[in-house]
Amino acid sequence: MTTQITIRNKQADNLLIYIEKYKAKFEERLVAYNAVGQLEWNAGSWRFGEKGVAWLKETKDRGFKWDEVSSRIKGLSQMNISSEFQDFMRAYHMHLVCIIGGLPSGSTLDKPLQVMKRWYWDMVNKTG
Repeated sequence: MTTQITIRNKQADNLLIYIEKYKAKFEERLVAYNAVGQLEWNAGSWRFGEKGVAWLKETKDRGFKWDEVSSRIKGLSQMNISSEFQDFMRAYHMHLVCIIGGLPSGSTLDKPLQVMKRWYWDMVNKTG
C-alpha cells in the first residue's frame, strides 16, 4: 500500500511539474509576441482568431473554453471543469504549441481539447 501511495504522489508531482513547465512557456510566448497582460493563464477561455493574441491569431474567430464541457458537444451534458484539469488542458495546449513548427491552426489545437473534455466528462460521471 505504501508503494502505491508513493507512486501516486510521484505521479501528482510529475503532473504539477509538467503544468509549471508549460505555464512558464506560456509566459515566455507572451513576452516573445509582446503580448504580456493581454492573455491570462487562468482565464476561463482564450480567444482564437482575429481577436486572439500572440500565437492565437488566425482568420477564423473562435475560442478555447477551458472551464466547462458544453452541452453542444454531441452526447455530453454541460459540466464545469475543475481548475486542476483546466491547468492540465492548458499545459497540453502549450505543449502542442511548442512542438508544432510555425503557428498551429485553431482546429489542430481544438481537437485534443475536445477529447480531453470527453475524458473529463466520463471520469466525473463514472467516479463522481
